[in-house]
Amino acid sequence: MRANLIKTNFTAGEVSPRLMGRVDIARYANGAKIIENAVVVVQGGVVRRPGTRFAASTKYGNKKSRLIPYVFNRSQAYMLEFGDGYMRIFQNGKQLVNEDNTPYEIVSPYTSDMLSAVNYVQGADTMFLVHQSVKPHRLQRRGQTDWVLEPAPFIVEPFDEVRDTPQKWCKPSVKEFVGSEITLTLSDADPGDNTSPPFTGAGWVAQDVGSYVRINEGLVLIKSITSSQVAVGTIRSDLSATQAASPGSWTREDTVWTDEFGYPGAVTLYQQRLVLAGSPKYPQTIWWSETGVYLSFEIGTEDDDAISFTLSSDQLNPIVHLAQMNTLIALTYGGEFTITSGNDAAITPTNISVKNPSPYGCNGIRPVRVGTEIMFVQRAGRKLYAVAYDPDSFVSYSANDMTVLAEHITSGGVLDMAYQQQPDAFIWMVRADGVAVTMAMPQYTVSSGQITLSRPAKSVEIGLHFESTIETLSPEVQTTEGTTQNAKKRTSEVTMRFLETTGAECNGQVIPFRRFGPKILNQPAPLFTGDHYWGKLGWERGEDTLLIQQRQPLPFHLLAIIFTFTSNGS
Repeated sequence: MRANLIKTNFTAGEVSPRLMGRVDIARYANGAKIIENAVVVVQGGVVRRPGTRFAASTKYGNKKSRLIPYVFNRSQAYMLEFGDGYMRIFQNGKQLVNEDNTPYEIVSPYTSDMLSAVNYVQGADTMFLVHQSVKPHRLQRRGQTDWVLEPAPFIVEPFDEVRDTPQKWCKPSVKEFVGSEITLTLSDADPGDNTSPPFTGAGWVAQDVGSYVRINEGLVLIKSITSSQVAVGTIRSDLSATQAASPGSWTREDTVWTDEFGYPGAVTLYQQRLVLAGSPKYPQTIWWSETGVYLSFEIGTEDDDAISFTLSSDQLNPIVHLAQMNTLIALTYGGEFTITSGNDAAITPTNISVKNPSPYGCNGIRPVRVGTEIMFVQRAGRKLYAVAYDPDSFVSYSANDMTVLAEHITSGGVLDMAYQQQPDAFIWMVRADGVAVTMAMPQYTVSSGQITLSRPAKSVEIGLHFESTIETLSPEVQTTEGTTQNAKKRTSEVTMRFLETTGAECNGQVIPFRRFGPKILNQPAPLFTGDHYWGKLGWERGEDTLLIQQRQPLPFHLLAIIFTFTSNGS
Protein backbone atom coordinates (compact mmCIF):
# COMPACT_ATOMS: atom_id res chain seq x y z
CA MET A 1 0.00 0.00 0.00
CA ARG A 2 1.33 3.42 -0.96
CA ALA A 3 -0.04 6.82 0.16
CA ASN A 4 1.06 10.43 -0.03
CA LEU A 5 0.60 12.06 3.40
CA ILE A 6 1.11 15.51 4.87
CA LYS A 7 1.55 16.50 8.50
CA THR A 8 0.13 20.02 8.47
CA ASN A 9 0.62 21.02 12.10
CA PHE A 10 2.03 20.16 15.52
CA THR A 11 -0.71 21.81 17.56
CA ALA A 12 -1.15 18.81 19.88
CA GLY A 13 2.42 19.33 21.06
CA GLU A 14 4.41 16.58 22.72
CA VAL A 15 2.02 13.69 23.26
CA SER A 16 1.98 11.60 26.42
CA PRO A 17 3.43 8.06 26.23
CA ARG A 18 0.02 6.94 27.52
CA LEU A 19 -1.47 8.01 24.16
CA MET A 20 0.90 6.06 21.94
CA GLY A 21 -1.87 3.54 21.34
CA ARG A 22 -4.55 6.14 20.55
CA VAL A 23 -3.86 6.40 16.83
CA ASP A 24 -7.60 6.83 16.34
CA ILE A 25 -7.81 10.39 17.72
CA ALA A 26 -7.05 13.55 15.76
CA ARG A 27 -4.63 14.81 18.41
CA TYR A 28 -2.33 11.88 17.64
CA ALA A 29 -1.98 13.00 14.03
CA ASN A 30 -1.22 16.57 15.17
CA GLY A 31 1.27 15.62 17.87
CA ALA A 32 4.89 14.59 18.17
CA LYS A 33 6.85 12.11 20.24
CA ILE A 34 9.42 14.71 21.30
CA ILE A 35 9.41 18.51 21.08
CA GLU A 36 12.42 19.76 22.99
CA ASN A 37 13.81 23.29 23.00
CA ALA A 38 11.14 24.22 20.50
CA VAL A 39 7.66 25.70 20.78
CA VAL A 40 4.50 25.22 18.77
CA VAL A 41 2.99 28.44 17.45
CA VAL A 42 -0.73 28.96 17.08
CA GLN A 43 -0.50 28.74 13.27
CA GLY A 44 0.63 25.12 13.62
CA GLY A 45 4.36 25.13 12.93
CA VAL A 46 7.14 24.36 15.38
CA VAL A 47 9.85 26.96 16.04
CA ARG A 48 13.20 26.85 17.79
CA ARG A 49 12.64 28.35 21.21
CA PRO A 50 13.96 31.86 21.80
CA GLY A 51 17.12 32.37 23.75
CA THR A 52 17.36 34.17 27.07
CA ARG A 53 19.50 37.10 28.15
CA PHE A 54 21.52 37.33 31.35
CA ALA A 55 20.61 40.59 33.09
CA ALA A 56 22.30 40.26 36.49
CA SER A 57 22.84 37.91 39.38
CA THR A 58 20.46 38.03 42.31
CA LYS A 59 21.77 39.62 45.48
CA TYR A 60 22.09 36.31 47.30
CA GLY A 61 23.02 33.39 45.11
CA ASN A 62 22.28 30.87 47.87
CA LYS A 63 18.77 32.13 48.71
CA LYS A 64 15.49 32.06 46.86
CA SER A 65 14.28 35.13 45.02
CA ARG A 66 11.20 35.92 42.97
CA LEU A 67 10.46 38.09 39.95
CA ILE A 68 7.22 40.10 39.93
CA PRO A 69 6.21 42.26 36.92
CA TYR A 70 5.23 45.89 37.44
CA VAL A 71 3.63 47.43 34.35
CA PHE A 72 2.69 51.10 34.71
CA ASN A 73 1.78 51.75 31.08
CA ARG A 74 2.70 50.74 27.55
CA SER A 75 6.14 52.34 27.66
CA GLN A 76 7.04 51.91 31.34
CA ALA A 77 7.36 48.31 32.50
CA TYR A 78 9.62 46.93 35.20
CA MET A 79 10.63 43.60 36.67
CA LEU A 80 10.90 43.53 40.45
CA GLU A 81 13.42 41.22 42.11
CA PHE A 82 12.23 40.30 45.59
CA GLY A 83 14.77 38.55 47.76
CA ASP A 84 15.54 38.02 51.41
CA GLY A 85 14.47 41.37 52.88
CA TYR A 86 15.06 43.48 49.77
CA MET A 87 13.64 44.54 46.41
CA ARG A 88 15.62 45.46 43.28
CA ILE A 89 14.31 46.73 39.96
CA PHE A 90 15.00 45.99 36.28
CA GLN A 91 13.81 47.81 33.17
CA ASN A 92 14.45 46.82 29.55
CA GLY A 93 16.82 44.09 30.68
CA LYS A 94 18.97 46.46 32.74
CA GLN A 95 19.17 46.90 36.49
CA LEU A 96 18.30 50.31 37.93
CA VAL A 97 21.32 51.74 39.72
CA ASN A 98 22.15 54.66 41.99
CA GLU A 99 24.43 57.53 41.02
CA ASP A 100 27.42 55.55 42.33
CA ASN A 101 26.45 52.66 40.00
CA THR A 102 25.35 50.39 42.86
CA PRO A 103 22.02 48.55 42.43
CA TYR A 104 19.01 50.60 43.53
CA GLU A 105 17.40 48.70 46.39
CA ILE A 106 14.69 49.15 49.02
CA VAL A 107 13.83 47.16 52.13
CA SER A 108 11.17 44.44 51.87
CA PRO A 109 9.30 42.77 54.75
CA TYR A 110 9.47 39.36 53.09
CA THR A 111 12.09 36.70 53.81
CA SER A 112 13.19 34.28 51.11
CA ASP A 113 10.99 31.56 52.61
CA MET A 114 7.91 33.81 52.34
CA LEU A 115 8.30 34.79 48.69
CA SER A 116 6.46 31.88 47.08
CA ALA A 117 3.34 32.71 49.14
CA VAL A 118 3.29 36.43 48.33
CA ASN A 119 0.28 37.47 46.24
CA TYR A 120 -0.09 40.80 44.49
CA VAL A 121 -2.31 42.98 42.34
CA GLN A 122 -1.55 46.23 40.55
CA GLY A 123 -3.71 49.22 39.73
CA ALA A 124 -2.00 52.09 37.83
CA ASP A 125 1.16 53.05 39.78
CA THR A 126 0.13 51.25 42.97
CA MET A 127 0.67 47.58 43.78
CA PHE A 128 -0.76 45.77 46.79
CA LEU A 129 1.18 42.78 48.15
CA VAL A 130 -0.15 40.33 50.73
CA HIS A 131 1.18 37.47 52.84
CA GLN A 132 -0.56 35.76 55.74
CA SER A 133 2.25 36.67 58.16
CA VAL A 134 2.75 40.32 57.16
CA LYS A 135 0.39 43.28 57.13
CA PRO A 136 -0.72 44.08 53.55
CA HIS A 137 1.81 46.39 51.90
CA ARG A 138 1.50 49.07 49.25
CA LEU A 139 4.20 49.64 46.62
CA GLN A 140 4.28 52.95 44.76
CA ARG A 141 6.61 54.24 42.06
CA ARG A 142 7.22 57.95 42.56
CA GLY A 143 10.26 58.21 40.31
CA GLN A 144 12.72 56.06 38.39
CA THR A 145 14.76 55.49 41.56
CA ASP A 146 12.14 56.53 44.09
CA TRP A 147 10.00 53.58 45.13
CA VAL A 148 8.11 53.24 48.41
CA LEU A 149 7.08 49.90 49.95
CA GLU A 150 5.10 50.46 53.15
CA PRO A 151 2.24 48.95 55.15
CA ALA A 152 -1.00 49.88 53.41
CA PRO A 153 -2.41 52.93 55.26
CA PHE A 154 -5.96 51.63 55.61
CA ILE A 155 -8.56 54.20 56.59
CA VAL A 156 -10.71 51.49 58.17
CA GLU A 157 -9.88 47.82 58.50
CA PRO A 158 -12.64 45.21 58.73
CA PHE A 159 -13.68 44.26 62.25
CA ASP A 160 -15.86 41.40 63.36
CA GLU A 161 -14.64 40.91 66.90
CA VAL A 162 -16.53 42.88 69.58
CA ARG A 163 -14.38 43.11 72.70
CA ASP A 164 -15.58 43.61 76.24
CA THR A 165 -16.56 47.26 76.35
CA PRO A 166 -16.27 49.16 79.68
CA GLN A 167 -19.69 49.83 81.20
CA LYS A 168 -18.96 53.52 81.37
CA TRP A 169 -20.19 56.72 79.85
CA CYS A 170 -17.96 57.82 76.94
CA LYS A 171 -17.78 61.44 75.85
CA PRO A 172 -16.15 62.45 72.54
CA SER A 173 -14.40 65.81 72.39
CA VAL A 174 -15.46 66.60 68.79
CA LYS A 175 -17.78 65.08 66.20
CA GLU A 176 -15.99 65.88 62.91
CA PHE A 177 -14.07 65.78 60.56
CA VAL A 178 -12.60 62.57 59.11
CA GLY A 179 -8.89 62.49 59.93
CA SER A 180 -9.22 64.87 62.89
CA GLU A 181 -7.91 64.00 66.33
CA ILE A 182 -10.49 63.16 68.98
CA THR A 183 -10.40 62.47 72.72
CA LEU A 184 -12.67 59.87 74.32
CA THR A 185 -13.20 60.32 78.07
CA LEU A 186 -14.81 57.72 80.32
CA SER A 187 -16.85 58.42 83.45
CA ASP A 188 -19.12 56.63 85.91
CA ALA A 189 -22.09 58.93 85.20
CA ASP A 190 -23.42 61.21 82.51
CA PRO A 191 -21.00 64.15 82.36
CA GLY A 192 -23.64 66.42 80.89
CA ASP A 193 -22.33 69.62 79.36
CA ASN A 194 -20.11 71.00 82.10
CA THR A 195 -19.93 68.42 84.91
CA SER A 196 -16.95 66.19 85.64
CA PRO A 197 -18.34 63.03 87.25
CA PRO A 198 -15.97 60.60 88.95
CA PHE A 199 -14.25 57.70 87.22
CA THR A 200 -13.43 54.44 88.98
CA GLY A 201 -12.55 50.91 87.99
CA ALA A 202 -11.36 49.54 84.64
CA GLY A 203 -11.18 51.67 81.53
CA TRP A 204 -8.87 52.00 78.54
CA VAL A 205 -5.95 49.54 78.31
CA ALA A 206 -2.83 49.43 76.13
CA GLN A 207 -4.35 46.67 73.98
CA ASP A 208 -6.98 49.16 72.80
CA VAL A 209 -4.43 50.88 70.54
CA GLY A 210 -5.31 49.94 66.96
CA SER A 211 -8.89 48.99 67.80
CA TYR A 212 -12.02 50.89 66.80
CA VAL A 213 -14.76 52.57 68.83
CA ARG A 214 -18.21 52.91 67.31
CA ILE A 215 -19.93 55.81 69.01
CA ASN A 216 -22.71 58.27 68.11
CA GLU A 217 -23.05 56.78 64.60
CA GLY A 218 -19.38 57.46 63.95
CA LEU A 219 -16.14 55.50 64.02
CA VAL A 220 -12.90 56.29 65.85
CA LEU A 221 -9.52 54.55 65.54
CA ILE A 222 -7.65 54.51 68.86
CA LYS A 223 -4.08 55.79 68.39
CA SER A 224 -2.85 56.14 71.99
CA ILE A 225 -3.90 55.75 75.63
CA THR A 226 -3.31 58.74 77.89
CA SER A 227 -4.75 57.04 80.98
CA SER A 228 -7.36 54.46 81.89
CA GLN A 229 -9.89 57.28 81.57
CA VAL A 230 -8.69 59.05 78.41
CA ALA A 231 -7.92 57.68 74.93
CA VAL A 232 -6.82 59.64 71.86
CA GLY A 233 -7.92 58.61 68.41
CA THR A 234 -8.57 59.60 64.82
CA ILE A 235 -12.04 60.08 63.35
CA ARG A 236 -12.67 57.58 60.56
CA SER A 237 -16.32 58.51 60.01
CA ASP A 238 -18.04 61.57 61.42
CA LEU A 239 -19.98 61.37 64.66
CA SER A 240 -23.52 62.71 64.93
CA ALA A 241 -22.91 64.60 68.21
CA THR A 242 -20.46 65.26 71.03
CA GLN A 243 -23.01 64.07 73.56
CA ALA A 244 -21.74 61.39 75.93
CA ALA A 245 -22.77 57.85 75.00
CA SER A 246 -24.33 55.77 77.74
CA PRO A 247 -23.06 52.32 78.75
CA GLY A 248 -24.07 49.73 76.15
CA SER A 249 -24.66 52.30 73.39
CA TRP A 250 -21.02 52.35 72.27
CA THR A 251 -18.72 49.44 71.46
CA ARG A 252 -15.01 48.72 71.31
CA GLU A 253 -14.15 46.50 68.32
CA ASP A 254 -10.98 44.81 67.06
CA THR A 255 -9.80 44.52 63.47
CA VAL A 256 -9.68 40.99 62.11
CA TRP A 257 -6.20 41.60 60.63
CA THR A 258 -3.62 41.41 63.41
CA ASP A 259 -0.34 39.69 64.17
CA GLU A 260 -2.34 37.31 66.35
CA PHE A 261 -5.06 36.48 63.82
CA GLY A 262 -2.88 36.80 60.71
CA TYR A 263 -3.46 38.71 57.49
CA PRO A 264 -5.10 38.02 54.10
CA GLY A 265 -3.12 35.86 51.69
CA ALA A 266 -5.10 36.55 48.49
CA VAL A 267 -5.80 39.84 46.72
CA THR A 268 -7.28 41.24 43.51
CA LEU A 269 -9.17 44.25 42.16
CA TYR A 270 -12.79 43.81 41.11
CA GLN A 271 -15.56 46.28 40.25
CA GLN A 272 -13.54 49.22 41.61
CA ARG A 273 -12.96 47.45 44.92
CA LEU A 274 -9.82 46.09 46.55
CA VAL A 275 -10.65 42.49 47.45
CA LEU A 276 -8.70 40.48 50.03
CA ALA A 277 -9.29 36.99 51.39
CA GLY A 278 -7.96 33.99 53.26
CA SER A 279 -6.34 34.95 56.57
CA PRO A 280 -5.22 32.17 58.97
CA LYS A 281 -8.14 32.74 61.39
CA TYR A 282 -10.69 33.49 58.66
CA PRO A 283 -9.55 31.18 55.83
CA GLN A 284 -12.80 31.36 53.83
CA THR A 285 -13.69 35.02 54.37
CA ILE A 286 -13.53 37.61 51.59
CA TRP A 287 -13.36 41.34 52.27
CA TRP A 288 -14.32 43.99 49.68
CA SER A 289 -13.33 47.62 50.15
CA GLU A 290 -15.75 50.46 49.60
CA THR A 291 -16.38 51.16 45.92
CA GLY A 292 -13.63 53.42 44.61
CA VAL A 293 -11.96 53.67 48.04
CA TYR A 294 -9.40 50.87 48.16
CA LEU A 295 -8.20 51.64 51.70
CA SER A 296 -11.56 51.70 53.49
CA PHE A 297 -13.24 48.51 54.69
CA GLU A 298 -16.00 50.01 56.84
CA ILE A 299 -18.76 47.45 56.43
CA GLY A 300 -22.32 48.64 55.88
CA THR A 301 -25.49 47.98 53.90
CA GLU A 302 -25.35 50.74 51.27
CA ASP A 303 -24.46 49.65 47.73
CA ASP A 304 -20.99 51.24 47.84
CA ASP A 305 -20.16 50.13 51.40
CA ALA A 306 -17.48 47.57 52.17
CA ILE A 307 -18.48 43.90 52.27
CA SER A 308 -17.46 40.91 54.37
CA PHE A 309 -18.58 37.46 53.24
CA THR A 310 -17.62 33.91 54.24
CA LEU A 311 -17.86 30.99 51.82
CA SER A 312 -19.99 28.04 52.85
CA SER A 313 -18.74 24.59 51.89
CA ASP A 314 -18.53 21.08 53.29
CA GLN A 315 -14.77 21.42 53.83
CA LEU A 316 -12.85 24.26 55.43
CA ASN A 317 -10.42 24.83 52.56
CA PRO A 318 -8.58 28.17 52.74
CA ILE A 319 -8.88 30.67 49.91
CA VAL A 320 -5.48 30.70 48.22
CA HIS A 321 -6.07 32.98 45.22
CA LEU A 322 -8.57 35.50 43.91
CA ALA A 323 -8.90 35.96 40.16
CA GLN A 324 -11.23 38.05 38.06
CA MET A 325 -12.54 37.86 34.52
CA ASN A 326 -16.30 37.98 33.81
CA THR A 327 -16.77 37.17 37.48
CA LEU A 328 -14.75 36.98 40.67
CA ILE A 329 -13.31 33.51 41.22
CA ALA A 330 -12.01 32.27 44.57
CA LEU A 331 -9.56 29.37 44.28
CA THR A 332 -9.22 27.17 47.36
CA TYR A 333 -7.30 23.99 48.12
CA GLY A 334 -10.49 22.00 47.61
CA GLY A 335 -12.48 23.73 44.89
CA GLU A 336 -13.33 26.79 42.85
CA PHE A 337 -16.05 29.33 43.69
CA THR A 338 -17.72 31.88 41.42
CA ILE A 339 -18.93 35.06 43.11
CA THR A 340 -21.49 37.19 41.29
CA SER A 341 -24.47 39.40 41.99
CA GLY A 342 -26.76 36.77 40.49
CA ASN A 343 -27.65 39.18 37.67
CA ASP A 344 -25.99 41.85 35.54
CA ALA A 345 -25.74 44.30 38.45
CA ALA A 346 -22.65 44.95 40.55
CA ILE A 347 -21.94 43.05 43.75
CA THR A 348 -23.28 44.88 46.82
CA PRO A 349 -23.61 44.03 50.53
CA THR A 350 -27.19 42.86 49.90
CA ASN A 351 -26.74 41.33 46.44
CA ILE A 352 -24.22 38.52 46.27
CA SER A 353 -24.36 34.95 44.93
CA VAL A 354 -21.73 32.24 45.47
CA LYS A 355 -21.49 28.89 43.68
CA ASN A 356 -19.00 26.01 43.85
CA PRO A 357 -19.04 24.57 40.29
CA SER A 358 -15.81 22.53 40.37
CA PRO A 359 -13.87 20.58 43.03
CA TYR A 360 -10.32 20.44 41.64
CA GLY A 361 -8.46 22.71 44.07
CA CYS A 362 -5.35 24.81 43.48
CA ASN A 363 -1.91 25.19 45.00
CA GLY A 364 0.15 28.26 45.90
CA ILE A 365 1.31 29.09 42.36
CA ARG A 366 -0.26 32.37 41.27
CA PRO A 367 -2.80 31.77 38.46
CA VAL A 368 -2.52 33.66 35.18
CA ARG A 369 -5.20 35.04 32.92
CA VAL A 370 -5.07 34.11 29.24
CA GLY A 371 -7.80 35.79 27.23
CA THR A 372 -11.10 34.82 28.82
CA GLU A 373 -9.65 31.96 30.86
CA ILE A 374 -7.89 31.66 34.21
CA MET A 375 -5.08 29.09 34.27
CA PHE A 376 -4.22 27.54 37.62
CA VAL A 377 -2.11 24.63 38.82
CA GLN A 378 -4.00 21.92 40.69
CA ARG A 379 -3.25 21.23 44.34
CA ALA A 380 -0.78 18.40 43.67
CA GLY A 381 1.17 20.65 41.29
CA ARG A 382 0.98 18.26 38.34
CA LYS A 383 -2.00 19.48 36.30
CA LEU A 384 -2.88 22.78 34.68
CA TYR A 385 -6.57 23.72 34.59
CA ALA A 386 -8.28 26.37 32.49
CA VAL A 387 -11.36 27.97 34.03
CA ALA A 388 -13.78 29.98 31.89
CA TYR A 389 -16.98 31.77 32.86
CA ASP A 390 -19.45 33.26 30.41
CA PRO A 391 -22.89 34.02 31.85
CA ASP A 392 -24.32 34.49 28.34
CA SER A 393 -23.47 30.97 27.16
CA PHE A 394 -25.51 27.81 27.69
CA VAL A 395 -22.67 26.30 29.73
CA SER A 396 -21.62 29.33 31.74
CA TYR A 397 -18.73 27.67 33.59
CA SER A 398 -16.08 25.22 32.48
CA ALA A 399 -12.86 23.84 33.96
CA ASN A 400 -10.66 21.75 31.67
CA ASP A 401 -7.47 19.80 32.31
CA MET A 402 -4.92 21.21 29.85
CA THR A 403 -2.34 18.49 30.55
CA VAL A 404 -4.50 15.45 29.84
CA LEU A 405 -2.70 14.71 26.54
CA ALA A 406 0.78 15.31 27.93
CA GLU A 407 0.62 14.60 31.65
CA HIS A 408 4.21 13.28 31.61
CA ILE A 409 5.59 16.79 31.07
CA THR A 410 4.39 18.08 34.46
CA SER A 411 4.34 14.80 36.38
CA GLY A 412 7.33 15.88 38.46
CA GLY A 413 5.49 18.93 39.81
CA VAL A 414 5.39 22.61 38.87
CA LEU A 415 6.95 25.38 40.99
CA ASP A 416 6.09 28.57 39.11
CA MET A 417 4.24 29.84 36.06
CA ALA A 418 4.23 32.92 33.84
CA TYR A 419 2.37 34.08 30.74
CA GLN A 420 4.09 35.49 27.65
CA GLN A 421 1.73 37.36 25.33
CA GLN A 422 4.08 38.61 22.59
CA PRO A 423 5.41 37.88 20.01
CA ASP A 424 3.68 34.52 20.47
CA ALA A 425 1.51 33.58 23.43
CA PHE A 426 2.98 30.97 25.76
CA ILE A 427 2.61 29.82 29.33
CA TRP A 428 5.97 28.97 30.81
CA MET A 429 6.11 26.64 33.82
CA VAL A 430 9.15 25.76 35.88
CA ARG A 431 9.23 22.15 37.02
CA ALA A 432 10.52 20.90 40.36
CA ASP A 433 13.63 19.54 38.64
CA GLY A 434 14.59 23.03 37.42
CA VAL A 435 13.46 22.45 33.83
CA ALA A 436 11.08 24.82 32.08
CA VAL A 437 8.21 23.07 30.36
CA THR A 438 8.81 22.74 26.60
CA MET A 439 12.46 23.71 26.90
CA ALA A 440 15.37 21.91 28.51
CA MET A 441 17.86 23.70 30.76
CA PRO A 442 21.05 21.60 30.98
CA GLN A 443 23.71 22.68 33.42
CA TYR A 444 26.41 24.29 31.31
CA THR A 445 29.35 26.04 32.91
CA VAL A 446 31.53 28.88 31.62
CA SER A 447 34.98 28.43 33.19
CA SER A 448 36.05 31.54 35.12
CA GLY A 449 33.58 33.58 33.06
CA GLN A 450 35.91 33.45 30.01
CA ILE A 451 35.70 32.21 26.44
CA THR A 452 38.22 32.11 23.58
CA LEU A 453 37.37 33.43 20.12
CA SER A 454 38.83 31.69 17.09
CA ARG A 455 39.17 34.97 15.18
CA PRO A 456 38.96 38.73 15.82
CA ALA A 457 35.48 40.21 16.19
CA LYS A 458 33.93 43.61 16.94
CA SER A 459 30.47 42.57 18.18
CA VAL A 460 29.79 39.14 19.66
CA GLU A 461 26.71 37.62 21.28
CA ILE A 462 27.67 34.77 23.60
CA GLY A 463 25.17 32.25 24.90
CA LEU A 464 24.71 28.72 26.17
CA HIS A 465 24.29 26.10 23.48
CA PHE A 466 21.06 24.14 23.18
CA GLU A 467 19.68 21.77 20.58
CA SER A 468 16.12 21.77 19.28
CA THR A 469 14.63 18.34 18.64
CA ILE A 470 11.39 17.22 17.01
CA GLU A 471 10.62 13.52 16.66
CA THR A 472 7.44 12.60 14.84
CA LEU A 473 5.01 9.83 15.72
CA SER A 474 4.57 6.73 13.60
CA PRO A 475 1.90 7.56 11.02
CA GLU A 476 -1.35 5.64 11.03
CA VAL A 477 -2.98 4.71 7.73
CA GLN A 478 -6.04 2.48 7.54
CA THR A 479 -5.93 -0.05 4.71
CA THR A 480 -8.24 -2.80 3.54
CA GLU A 481 -6.25 -5.11 5.80
CA GLY A 482 -6.59 -2.82 8.82
CA THR A 483 -3.95 -0.83 10.69
CA THR A 484 -0.35 -0.36 9.54
CA GLN A 485 1.04 -0.01 13.06
CA ASN A 486 2.63 -3.47 13.11
CA ALA A 487 3.36 -3.67 9.39
CA LYS A 488 6.68 -3.37 7.63
CA LYS A 489 6.73 0.16 6.27
CA ARG A 490 8.85 2.91 4.83
CA THR A 491 8.65 6.69 4.87
CA SER A 492 10.12 7.89 1.61
CA GLU A 493 10.41 10.97 -0.57
CA VAL A 494 10.27 13.26 2.45
CA THR A 495 9.72 16.96 1.79
CA MET A 496 9.99 19.42 4.67
CA ARG A 497 8.34 22.82 4.39
CA PHE A 498 10.42 25.50 6.16
CA LEU A 499 10.07 29.18 6.94
CA GLU A 500 13.28 31.23 7.25
CA THR A 501 15.40 28.26 8.31
CA THR A 502 19.00 27.17 7.89
CA GLY A 503 21.34 24.58 9.40
CA ALA A 504 18.86 21.82 10.36
CA GLU A 505 19.33 18.04 10.31
CA CYS A 506 17.11 15.06 9.58
CA ASN A 507 17.90 11.63 11.04
CA GLY A 508 21.42 12.81 11.83
CA GLN A 509 22.25 14.14 8.36
CA VAL A 510 22.70 17.85 7.65
CA ILE A 511 20.07 19.31 5.35
CA PRO A 512 21.98 21.20 2.60
CA PHE A 513 20.59 24.72 2.57
CA ARG A 514 23.61 26.36 0.90
CA ARG A 515 23.65 26.84 -2.87
CA PHE A 516 26.51 27.36 -5.31
CA GLY A 517 26.84 30.84 -6.74
CA PRO A 518 29.01 33.95 -6.95
CA LYS A 519 30.14 35.87 -3.84
CA ILE A 520 29.09 33.23 -1.33
CA LEU A 521 32.41 32.92 0.53
CA ASN A 522 32.52 34.53 4.00
CA GLN A 523 28.76 35.00 3.81
CA PRO A 524 26.26 33.40 6.21
CA ALA A 525 23.96 30.76 4.82
CA PRO A 526 20.80 32.45 3.54
CA LEU A 527 17.53 31.73 5.30
CA PHE A 528 15.46 29.24 3.34
CA THR A 529 11.70 29.43 2.87
CA GLY A 530 9.91 26.77 0.89
CA ASP A 531 9.88 23.00 0.34
CA HIS A 532 13.08 21.03 0.79
CA TYR A 533 13.14 17.53 -0.74
CA TRP A 534 15.02 15.04 1.38
CA GLY A 535 14.86 11.64 -0.28
CA LYS A 536 14.11 8.04 0.54
CA LEU A 537 14.49 6.28 3.87
CA GLY A 538 14.78 2.57 4.64
CA TRP A 539 12.18 0.03 5.67
CA GLU A 540 11.09 -0.23 9.32
CA ARG A 541 8.77 -2.54 11.21
CA GLY A 542 6.58 -1.08 13.95
CA GLU A 543 7.76 2.43 14.78
CA ASP A 544 8.67 4.68 11.87
CA THR A 545 9.60 8.22 12.89
CA LEU A 546 11.57 11.22 11.67
CA LEU A 547 14.11 12.94 13.92
CA ILE A 548 14.54 16.58 12.92
CA GLN A 549 17.05 18.70 14.83
CA GLN A 550 18.66 22.12 14.90
CA ARG A 551 22.06 21.82 16.58
CA GLN A 552 23.41 25.19 15.46
CA PRO A 553 22.52 28.66 16.84
CA LEU A 554 20.50 29.40 13.70
CA PRO A 555 16.81 30.03 12.93
CA PHE A 556 14.49 27.06 12.58
CA HIS A 557 10.77 26.98 11.73
CA LEU A 558 9.20 23.76 10.45
CA LEU A 559 5.75 24.27 8.90
CA ALA A 560 4.81 20.84 7.56
CA ILE A 561 6.15 17.45 6.48
CA ILE A 562 5.07 15.84 3.20
CA PHE A 563 6.06 12.22 2.66
CA THR A 564 5.25 9.05 0.80
CA PHE A 565 4.22 6.21 3.08
CA THR A 566 4.60 2.63 1.87
CA SER A 567 3.37 -0.37 3.83
CA ASN A 568 3.86 -4.07 3.20
CA GLY A 569 1.74 -6.22 5.48
CA SER A 570 3.76 -9.33 4.61
